[in-house]
Amino acid sequence: MNEVVKNVVEQFNKDLSGIFGNRLLEIIIYGSSVRGGFCPDSSDIDFIVLIKSELSNDDQMKIQNLHTQYRKSKSIVSLFEGRYIGLENDKVTSGYYVGTNPKGWKPIHNLGFGDLESAMILDSYKAIYKTDLLNSLINFDWNVVYKEISFQLDEFLTNDLLLINEAYKKYALITAARSLYTYTMKGFISKLDVHDWIKNNYIDIDYGNPIMFLKNVKFEIESFKSSHI
Repeated sequence: MNEVVKNVVEQFNKDLSGIFGNRLLEIIIYGSSVRGGFCPDSSDIDFIVLIKSELSNDDQMKIQNLHTQYRKSKSIVSLFEGRYIGLENDKVTSGYYVGTNPKGWKPIHNLGFGDLESAMILDSYKAIYKTDLLNSLINFDWNVVYKEISFQLDEFLTNDLLLINEAYKKYALITAARSLYTYTMKGFISKLDVHDWIKNNYIDIDYGNPIMFLKNVKFEIESFKSSHI
């Protein structure tokens, strides 16, 4: 784990222990802060917090207050983004989502991860307390992961933002490159490492011609699929 993030997570752990006490079952950190390539200017600190028993209205208010304080601090703690999940008998009963925009904070009723995101989380994460509850809560099927990748590529190619929004274009192309790695290597790679990998094995990411690059990625995936049937 990134050393700066590690220190912040320790503070997060302390703050949550103060709020939930022995109801706090596990704090899971995943994404770039664990996999590599974490950058305070463009990364979030992705988390899942598991709580014993259903989340009450009071719990949700305390979560809101904590993350409001984090946002106001203008420090790295403002980068926490994730889910609080209430468990009873190891089953999800309730939850609360905290995103980058407070307007999107809301109660949730399940983890809400697709197979692709579930596979990515389980591939590399850091669990505080190590109760290993996560493996009993989420699972995935590689066949569904591959279908989600293909669907995602088609969405990128048909989204008008690809040619008019620089942030979306960068997101789409890096995600496509990482998807090619996942499809061909049956694993995951960081945003930081994917540029060198795809350049050395296929083609460089072409920000000047995003449509052509996405079509090339799609072609390589189709070619790989055909040769491995």
